[in-house]
Amino acid sequence: MEWVKDKVIIELCPRIHEFNKLQSATGAVVCNIDKAEYLLDEIIGLAGEILSALKQSDYALQLNTDLREWKRAGLNTVPCFKRSLDSYEPPVDGGKTFYLATIITPNSHKEKGYWLECFLAQRKQPDVLLPIMSDLPHPQNVSQTMHLIASSSGFSVGHCLVFFPENVKTKNRVVKQHFAMFFFNKFHAIYQKDTLRRVESLLEFEGKSSHLLSAENCYAARSAWGYLHDYYHHCGPRPFNTNIHVKMNFG
Repeated sequence: MEWVKDKVIIELCPRIHEFNKLQSATGAVVCNIDKAEYLLDEIIGLAGEILSALKQSDYALQLNTDLREWKRAGLNTVPCFKRSLDSYEPPVDGGKTFYLATIITPNSHKEKGYWLECFLAQRKQPDVLLPIMSDLPHPQNVSQTMHLIASSSGFSVGHCLVFFPENVKTKNRVVKQHFAMFFFNKFHAIYQKDTLRRVESLLEFEGKSSHLLSAENCYAARSAWGYLHDYYHHCGPRPFNTNIHVKMNFG
């Protein structure tokens, strides 16, 4: 696993960040096409090595097809990652996964848009979820609580905690979710360094109990919140799974 993590951080992400400098918010490359093609070839090779190590063979095949089709059409065109998105299977609890595409990363440091991004993550479902899931069974539970291990800057810098299928660039809008990932291990630092500081500046609140919350307990609490949040999204007269198109109208 350390080999894969180092491959993402040391070799892949720097190339992706260089590639980002050549893109517009549409995902298309807008300058120095030759350099972009060279970088993309290196990115394709590195992604293939990582996916092979993680045994994501079906996804690797379709990702390779999507990337080479983009190159064939011209990197100055808007990419489409539908094949790889459709083939992607989220990991089981404890499993590790890698993903690469042009993706919107909400609440990151970047201009809103589709930038080439990647992440390496592990699914970790805390035990506290088990009784909640038993008492309130989700009608269509596609959510995964995740630990972000390594990633490009869209996920690593800023407050982006989520990865949804509808945030991946495809020619047609995605109208169905087959996964919804939440990188809740990021939340402890955000809460300690940002949320509490803002609350304390506005209110007479010292947050002593919150300051003592461990990263593990914070992850468990945030995961419970995430499950309940998604559960109630799928209840009521306009459940999310049959009304995702409403969300996409705001894109």
